[in-house]
Amino acid sequence: MAAVALLAASCSNEDFSAPAGGDGNVVFTAELPALGSRAYGDGLSATDLKAYVYSVDGETPEYLFSKEATFDGLHATVELALVTGKTYDVVFWAQAPDAPYTYSTTERTISVTYDGAANDESRDAFFVTEAGLTVNGPIHKTVQLKRPFAQLNVLTSDYAEALASGVEVKQTGLTMELPSVLNLADGKVDELAEVTFNLSDLPT
Repeated sequence: MAAVALLAASCSNEDFSAPAGGDGNVVFTAELPALGSRAYGDGLSATDLKAYVYSVDGETPEYLFSKEATFDGLHATVELALVTGKTYDVVFWAQAPDAPYTYSTTERTISVTYDGAANDESRDAFFVTEAGLTVNGPIHKTVQLKRPFAQLNVLTSDYAEALASGVEVKQTGLTMELPSVLNLADGKVDELAEVTFNLSDLPT
């Protein structure tokens, strides 16, 4: 059983234009990790990318706007119109369209609901934060997103013996302590609680 455990985020609907005049054209190519021929957890379900832009010229980061993109395979392109001479943080989050995540633009955190089953590909997600980006003209940059999860594989050494005795396991569930909040700026997790995933069919 592969249980994608923890976190994360959905979408804010804000999508504002950057201020006009003296803007710098910043193009990011977002990449998901290539996982070879592995079918389960191949990352391809995380098709929706959101980039959250923050000004960091002041004492605290100020949320400005967000931009959406769609992955083609493991790559997506995000183009941002930013102001030359200013410094920004850009938070990238990728998920499936129906993933159980909510993003807080003020806290820069992802929250997850664990209702439902484990072994659910729609829970797959990726993130990275590009911190302290100073715009002094056009920028083209590639960023590598990573999973905020651990994949837990539960194995048994007596499956053949179980089948021979007439016991066939077709579903699995899981109960464990997990965090439900992830800070995308510093990677810290919070709000630990016991979580029970519903029974679901074994992945093929």
